[in-house]
Amino acid sequence: MRTVTLRVEGRVPSWNEFYKAGHWSDRNAKAHLWHALVHEAIGKLEDATMFDGPVNINIWAYYSHHVKDSDNICAKLLIDGLKGKLIQEDDPKWVRTVSVTSTKADVDLVDIEIWEASNEPAEYVSANLDDWDGCVRDVLHGVDAYHLAW
Repeated sequence: MRTVTLRVEGRVPSWNEFYKAGHWSDRNAKAHLWHALVHEAIGKLEDATMFDGPVNINIWAYYSHHVKDSDNICAKLLIDGLKGKLIQEDDPKWVRTVSVTSTKADVDLVDIEIWEASNEPAEYVSANLDDWDGCVRDVLHGVDAYHLAW
């Protein structure tokens, strides 16, 4: 199974910082900057061939100060930089999972790990709603409508 890890130096913005940029042209410039940084990291790879099937992606954002919430990291900026270079597209056909971790470090940088996913479609687990409804009734037994209105 092929795995590629990229290191991009810099402080990846949070969604809050990204949208605080104001005008759409400022956000567009910031997106292009991050795409270029990802392209530069791809250029340093020994094997920069495109994955020919679906992938999974892990992103580790390292911050020297003010660590961001993992769910607030602009992973989209990084993944869009992979399109047409290492991955075909960023839709569910080509990107199966994305995991984002944010942590404290001595320097600001981002590691992006891409690896081949199974060609099998994701399995979905369905729940029997009748069982769920019964479970909810059991949990809510004795709770009056006032307490449900919060």
